[in-house]
Amino acid sequence: MKRVIQGEDAAVDTYFSCVCYRQYLTKFIVKCYIVNNQINIFGVKLSIPLDPSASAVGLHLKSTAGNGGKMSSPKQALQAKKQKAKDELEKIGFFKPVRVYVGSATCENAAGAHAVMEIFSTALKNNPNVYLSKKGCVGRCNLEPTVDVLQEGKEPVQYVQVNEDKARQILEKHLKKGEVVSEWVLK
Repeated sequence: MKRVIQGEDAAVDTYFSCVCYRQYLTKFIVKCYIVNNQINIFGVKLSIPLDPSASAVGLHLKSTAGNGGKMSSPKQALQAKKQKAKDELEKIGFFKPVRVYVGSATCENAAGAHAVMEIFSTALKNNPNVYLSKKGCVGRCNLEPTVDVLQEGKEPVQYVQVNEDKARQILEKHLKKGEVVSEWVLK
């Protein structure tokens, strides 16, 4: 199929359907666009030297994505995305040995989660070993606000109906002394 269409920056000379094969020979069809002797597949521009003397157009694909002229495999692309996500999580402190999540859904906020979060935020501001974040709805409105404490090598603990006083005691007993306050834990 060949037809001329208008692109954002320049007129697209040709577009056609490409039959591509992934690993394990899974066949899929994509639309490819040619603009000024460059092919665009999934937003990756590849140069295509055309041989007019050939009976069929031979496409010698060369990546211009800045990786030394080599096209990355889907596995390499996935590994790169995984590493980028891991780097972002590392930057915000997600991999600290202790993580504390304070419920922040609408109903939890109505039950006092803002004040609980403020207590934890103030107390843990300069603690290099604790990652503090908000979490969404857990579907247990009658038990809110909730606070989850996750520590390396230990079972996760979810505290329920946490108010400002309970938050201070969780900080003192659980996070400083390592003692779970079992009467406030979801059973």
